[in-house]
This record gives sequence, structure tokens and C-alpha cells, in this order.
Amino acid sequence: MYSTTLRCFLLSCLAVLTALIAQAAGPRRSTATGITLTPVAMTFAIEEERLAHDVYTVALEQWELPVFANIRRSESQHVAALVQLAGNFHLTVPAAHEGTYQTAELQALYDDLIPLVMASEESALLVGALIEETDIMDLRRTTTGITDATTKKVLANLEAASWHHLTAFVRNLSIRGIIYTPQVVDPDEFAARIR
Repeated sequence: MYSTTLRCFLLSCLAVLTALIAQAAGPRRSTATGITLTPVAMTFAIEEERLAHDVYTVALEQWELPVFANIRRSESQHVAALVQLAGNFHLTVPAAHEGTYQTAELQALYDDLIPLVMASEESALLVGALIEETDIMDLRRTTTGITDATTKKVLANLEAASWHHLTAFVRNLSIRGIIYTPQVVDPDEFAARIR
């Protein structure tokens, strides 16, 4: 019963993120380099990566699992790459305060995910896997219509990293006897990439 409830909750969180990306991902034209992210889409992308970092920070403090330490470090690099990209286009970067976000829906998501992270190691790992799946799909939607080569490269690198993170979470769940079923990405692609 608990796993069904958790799954329903996480799926509803996904619906909120999907709606936000669809709303925010409109392109912005840069005169010199092509189309890049709008200020709203850039803010969302940065804060989504920060949310992952902040959730993994709480999970690491609670459960002391190396997977959270490793991926948290990577999320810091993701944020830095997006902040640098924003600077290239003179876009304003949201202030960074752990657990606090300008985007109301991301704030609500963070607030809802933290109790799940605190519930058990398994629950924290499930949250991590869902965050990475969602990030993969959000990055793909965000990339649509982008023609600026630097922006496309940054987003592609972030997606590749998210696949590695998802693999790590799936492995950690498998060690605990939990077979993870993809909630967001295509099951065939998941099966091909996650081994």
C-alpha cells in the first residue's frame, strides 16, 4: 500500500513539472548565436538542478549513502554550467538559498519530496530516480527549438549526466531488492540504457 501511495504522489509531482516546462520552455533569440532559453526557462532549469542538489543534500545527511554524495557534487556542476550559460546571454540568475526557490511549483515539490526522502533509504532512492527521469524529459522538452550550439551542448551534457545518475539510483535500489520501473522515460529506452 505504501509503495502505491508513493507512486501516485510522485506521478502527480511529475504532472506539475511537465506543465511547468511546457509553459516555460519558449525560446529566446540571441542576435549573435541563435535561439537559446527564455529567462523563465533558464530560471526553471537552474532551479530544477538546484532542487535535485538540495534534495540529495538532505538525503545524504539522513542516510549517509555515497550515491547521494556523488550525485550531489554533479548537480552542483550542472547548476554552475547553467549559471555560466545564463551569463553568456546576460540573463538574470535566481538567488541560491538551499531549499528555497523562486518557482512556486518547484518550492511545493521540494516541500513534498523531503518527507519522502526522510521516510526510508528506499524511498529516498526512489525519489532520486524519479527526479532524474523527470530531469531527462524536461531537458529534452527544453531543447526543442533551441538553435544556439552552446545551449544545445550544455543541455545534452546535462541529459547524459542524468542518465548516469538514474543508473546509479536504479543499481542502489536493485541492491535492496527493488526493481525500478520507469515512470517518465520510455520503457524501451530505459531498458536499453539502464543495465
